[in-house]
Formats: sequence, C-alpha cells, structure tokens
Amino acid sequence: MTTDFIHGRPMKQIVLFSLPIMLSSLLQYTYNMVDNIIVGRYVSTNALAAVGNIAPISSFAIGAAFGLTAGFTIPVAQCFGAGDQEETNRQAGNGIGLSLITGVLFSALALLVLHPMLGWIHTPKEIYDLSVQYAAIMYLGVPVLPAALGTAKSPCCFCSSAWLLIWCWTCFLWRISVGAWLAPLGQL
Repeated sequence: MTTDFIHGRPMKQIVLFSLPIMLSSLLQYTYNMVDNIIVGRYVSTNALAAVGNIAPISSFAIGAAFGLTAGFTIPVAQCFGAGDQEETNRQAGNGIGLSLITGVLFSALALLVLHPMLGWIHTPKEIYDLSVQYAAIMYLGVPVLPAALGTAKSPCCFCSSAWLLIWCWTCFLWRISVGAWLAPLGQL
C-alpha cells in the first residue's frame, strides 16, 4: 500500500509515513550498538577496534551507494504521480536493474580502494587484517534497491526481520565474520 500525499491532511500523512522510517533507523542504531557489545565482549578488543575502524568508511560507502541510486526513484515517482501504472512498473524495473548494477560496481570499486583507505586512516597493524575482512564482507551488501512509491512499511518490516535474524544468529555464533556477513542485511 502506498501513501497518497495529494489528498487529505499533509501533516498527518507525513508523520504516519515517517514512523516506519524512524523505526527502521532505531533498529539500525540498536543493531550497531548490540553488534559492538557482542564483538567487544565475546570476540576481542581488536575485533571491536576493527569494527570501529571501518564504521566511517562503511557509512560513507553505503551512503554514497544510496545517493547514487536515489536518482532512479525520481522517474518512478513521477510516473506514479501521473497515474501511469505501466510506465511506473517499467521505470521501477529499470531502477532496480540499474541500482543492482551500480551497487555491484560500487562494491567492486570500494574493494579496490579499501587497502589505500585503510592506509590513509593509519589503521594499526594489529587490526588491519580484521578491518579488511570486516569491510570486504560489508561491501558485499552495498547493492541497493530503490523505494520510490511511498512504501515505508516494507523496508521497516525487512529491517525488523533482518535485525531479528541477526540477533538470533549472533546469540549462537560469536565471531566477527558472522556479524560482518549479516550486517549488510541491517543496512537495507
């Protein structure tokens, strides 16, 4: 179900639309906090340092990927607003395909510049290998899909499901690589 911002009271619709987005963000921040607690307490301090070391690089990479693919949502939203369902579907398909291609290319580029970036931020040798491992796995989750039709509930449900899966999985497996493999799910 999509949100119709054209009819009705705009403030109420905006607030209702933003609630699932805020919940998704809260779940993402909670995941990051729990990830840090688990890695720091049950893996090692070096593993926690590696996660912290990669955080700004990963945030930049994921933000840039979202920014690059956000433009694909404009023609989808325009066609949807014009009431042209067939063109909306076509544009959405194009956007999904281009987003996946862009995400894969961006992930490959991020992996190519990973070692120089770790050098630029003076990553200590004790955590260098863990940082490379964590970042490489995180970059596999960079390909993103557009969400232009006002369906804020679907990403929230996906984020909630991913958060629950990650939480259950990490309750049984306490290695940094497991957290890194599942972390891209929480980014979606």
